Amino acid sequence: VLVGLLLPAVQQAREAARRSQCTNNLKQMGIAFHNYHDVHRVFPPSYVANTLDPARDPDTFDGQPGFGWGMMLLPHLDQGPLFKQFNTQVGCWSPLNAAPARSTLPIYLCPSATQSDKPVTVKNASGTVLATFGRSTYAANAGQEEPWGFTVTDYAGIADGPLYRNSRTRAADISDGLSTTVFVGEHSSILSDKTWVGIVPGAKVCSNNPTFFPTTACDAGATLVNVHSGPAVGEIDPVTGFAPIHPPNSPLCHVCQMYAEHSGGANVLMGDGSVRFISQFVHQPTWAALSSRGRRDVVGQYLLRSLRDSMSHRFRKSRVRTALATVLLTLLAGCSKPPAVEHENLSLISMLRTALSAQRKDWLDGVERAVQQRWSAKTLDEAGHVQFQQIIDKAKSGDWKQAEQDCFAFEEAQLNRRRKSQSGGEFQRGATPAG
Repeated sequence: VLVGLLLPAVQQAREAARRSQCTNNLKQMGIAFHNYHDVHRVFPPSYVANTLDPARDPDTFDGQPGFGWGMMLLPHLDQGPLFKQFNTQVGCWSPLNAAPARSTLPIYLCPSATQSDKPVTVKNASGTVLATFGRSTYAANAGQEEPWGFTVTDYAGIADGPLYRNSRTRAADISDGLSTTVFVGEHSSILSDKTWVGIVPGAKVCSNNPTFFPTTACDAGATLVNVHSGPAVGEIDPVTGFAPIHPPNSPLCHVCQMYAEHSGGANVLMGDGSVRFISQFVHQPTWAALSSRGRRDVVGQYLLRSLRDSMSHRFRKSRVRTALATVLLTLLAGCSKPPAVEHENLSLISMLRTALSAQRKDWLDGVERAVQQRWSAKTLDEAGHVQFQQIIDKAKSGDWKQAEQDCFAFEEAQLNRRRKSQSGGEFQRGATPAG
């Protein structure tokens, strides 16, 4: 009994230490970013590529050399000797760069991430191995849009974040403010692979756990080093009619989003070198604003603090409601649903949160259409249908705030069900990812 009482406290202490190390990693990167800027008068791009290369990827126009932001920061992270081992005149995937590219660098690895010490095997759509790179559990922020979805040579007119292919972003270009613009965030290998080395033309990034992320689609090679927040043109849902925003740990589980194994959110590096923990329940338009560099949607420090404090207060008050919702859903739904159905439910909840956060009635109508469509197709259980409809009706009555709080409780209840159903599976921290 005593061991049972002490074990959670020990686990929490260990996670606190891991999270602290993760934060320190990002702080060191923040210093390196500014040292790079002092030398080159710009921040490093997320990766460099010759978009006119005859051997470029026909879909993304990615060509060599492909080196990523993590590799470019090496001289500013006391890794000058490793940096000098790379031949920058050829692709980062070249056999000439094979040895240094396999290096494991602790500063690019969050201790909380599963299998963070294993190398990344880069493959194309057919499964052919293109390269083996050292892993990173951090990725650069390209903004709200996903520019790699466009077949163009220059992302400058598309990407609205600070770090993207061939970007030359200066501190002065970030008109929203360095302290309120996200540069880098976490992405755990339990969802998909990221690397500090760079990208390979023709590569595809897919989920490492298709059993637990069954509807997660593969994405372009740029997502080896980049993520974005949404909304993005390429992610507009044909049923709801709008694109989602995916904050850290969003149930959408895209390979192009931030995703950490910390409870409740993820650490991010801001442009001024500070590190913040962003709740997975952050106000979604605020998260999108933090991801862009110059949309004039400046977010003050006071707002970040108030969001954190209000979320903490909100969930202290809603623990009982969340627990009751979990019990109710379990009783009504009976046995566990297939993983794909659970994932779709959480994805739909995420879309609902986007509509509620933006207080858009037209988006709310789109979510209601999606709910009714799934109910008619019998892919949504009665408990879920009732809960969705109650939240939607509450928002339509004008009580957006309460509807959003109920949506948070609904999401937490669904997440608790998924955690319970996966408690004996590979999803546990420290287990070997499938695939």
